[in-house]
Amino acid sequence: MFRNCFLKGLIVLLCTLAVAYGQNSSECHTLSGTAKNENCNNCIRNTACMYCFTDHKCKPYPVGHLIPGPSDCPLADARWGTCFVNFLALIICMSILAFVILVIIPCCIYCCCCRKKSGPSRRALAESAKYEQERTEREARHAERRNDREKKYDEIRAKYGLATHGSRPESGYREFDNA
Repeated sequence: MFRNCFLKGLIVLLCTLAVAYGQNSSECHTLSGTAKNENCNNCIRNTACMYCFTDHKCKPYPVGHLIPGPSDCPLADARWGTCFVNFLALIICMSILAFVILVIIPCCIYCCCCRKKSGPSRRALAESAKYEQERTEREARHAERRNDREKKYDEIRAKYGLATHGSRPESGYREFDNA
C-alpha cells in the first residue's frame, strides 16, 4: 500500500512541477461547457487543470498556491494528475514520505560517517586479548591435569603389574595347540 501511495504521490508531484513551470491554464476556461467537464480523466490530461467532484467541473489549477484552497474545491474532492487519489490522501502520503526521508537520511549519515572507524575499538581489542589469555590458561591447566592423571594411572598399573600406558598388556590367554 505504501508503495502504491508513493507512486501516486510521485506522479502528482511531477505533474505539480510541470504546472509550476508555466503551463497554460486558460485551456480549462476555453474548454468549459464541453465534454471535458463531464469526465475526470479528460480533465486531468492537461496538468494545468484539476477536477472537482463537488460540482463535477474542470477548473484551472491554482498555480500560485501549492494546494488548492477551500474556495477552489475541498481537498477530499479535488483530483489532479490522477482521478483515484484526492489531495487529502496525497498530502498525508507525501508528509509521511517526507518524514521518513528526513529521519532516514540523518540516520544513514550518522551510521556511515560518524560511527565509522578503521577497525575494532580499543575496548574490543582488550576484551579479545583477555579472552585469548584466559583460553590459553585453561588449556594449560587442562594439559597439566591430564598429565597428572596419566601419571597416577601409570603408578596404579605398575603397582598391579599391568602394562604401562602406551604398550599393550599381555593377555593371560593363549591359544591351545591340538597336537
